[in-house]
Amino acid sequence: MTPQQFSADLNCANEIASEMGVAFRSIVFPRNQVKHEYLKMLPSAGIKVYRGNPDNWLYRDGHFAPGGSVGRVVRFLDAWLPLTGDHSSHVAIDGELINVPASLFLRPWSRRFSLLESLRLHRLKNAMTVAAQTGRVCHLWWHPHNFGVNLENNLAALKNLLEHYRHLKDLYGMKSVVMSDFESVGK
Repeated sequence: MTPQQFSADLNCANEIASEMGVAFRSIVFPRNQVKHEYLKMLPSAGIKVYRGNPDNWLYRDGHFAPGGSVGRVVRFLDAWLPLTGDHSSHVAIDGELINVPASLFLRPWSRRFSLLESLRLHRLKNAMTVAAQTGRVCHLWWHPHNFGVNLENNLAALKNLLEHYRHLKDLYGMKSVVMSDFESVGK
């Protein structure tokens, strides 16, 4: 896609959204492929917040892992073991834009790895806890369609994380927000 095609897609999406009374204020690039030449087009489309990538060599390029299959294996292991740190971060002001870096992907529950489920949840909860204790951001994300298989197990994991959030909210005042809520950071 060229920058001009991207701009045209943004304009088209905004026209459709306005017909439904919606205004886009944030964006997640497909496959987390943040293209810096496209970022400058976001403010004119009314978008002020984007999800960036963690500042870690393994995640910096979005969906594409460096090192090919070895990089993908390390990423996979990182979902259960904190090989690359806790992934809490600060929101970054990037000119007119606010970069909310992704923290961790909430992988769907898998029967094959069910014995490792407690490690996975511990990894996620630790990232949340560090963010709550330090005033940083823990941007957990997932694809809702991934929850369709093994729905009960996936919802149980999400419930577990939400209960942990409630504990962190009570203990540290942690807040749950959507990406567009970060617009006020740049003001």
